[in-house]
Amino acid sequence: MKIDVFYPLIEAPGDNIELRYSLRSLENIVGGYGDVYIVGHKPRWVKDVVHIPFRDKRKTGMWTQLNLQAKEYIVCQTSKAEDILSMSDDIYILSPMRMGFYVRDEGHIKNVIASAIKRKRPSYVIEALRNTQAKFPDGHSAYVHKPHRQSRELVLELHEKYDLTNTHYLQSDLYCNEYRDTHPWQPTKDIKIYNNPLKIRDFLDCGVISTGDAAAKNKHFRRVMDKIFPNKSRHERA
Repeated sequence: MKIDVFYPLIEAPGDNIELRYSLRSLENIVGGYGDVYIVGHKPRWVKDVVHIPFRDKRKTGMWTQLNLQAKEYIVCQTSKAEDILSMSDDIYILSPMRMGFYVRDEGHIKNVIASAIKRKRPSYVIEALRNTQAKFPDGHSAYVHKPHRQSRELVLELHEKYDLTNTHYLQSDLYCNEYRDTHPWQPTKDIKIYNNPLKIRDFLDCGVISTGDAAAKNKHFRRVMDKIFPNKSRHERA
């Protein structure tokens, strides 16, 4: 069975222009994909997706993560696929590749907590890390801003075990540590273009990149992305 794809989405400037190219990039998934789920805002130009409306409880602090985990939980409850590919509208698959659980290993979780305190990271981030450390004292922390494939059944299992829509954890950290032996992660770099979209052309051999808000608002963004992804996806209205 093909994997289903999940996008959490809020309304963004430019009629969610980043999503347009991210959807086009799905054609680079080796083996293809099944349904695309968009949870939250649905732009008018989008078609042939499963749309699930969602009202965020709040939009700041730890609620950002709790809302995201609640959206993913809904998709895993609704989908019939074996695996779910979690995406973001600002992530683009640049070349044909097989999807795996791609993360950036941040290192031993106790060291990540110490670094977070030193860097004065928000208290809710430190709280989530400490909650995970309590469950996995020797675990690692994983940063996920890649298309990452997870077992739908295991995500449901995690939600039931840790109450992830109400209790503050980072779901990716739990998944990595809980299932590391049976579903190992694939360490990777995170290439993000923050400002100048022209720099995207320097990273076309990286497989996957992402863009910041400033890059998407740049006047060159559409021109660069149209050259990389000239063909509309089946999810775009004419």
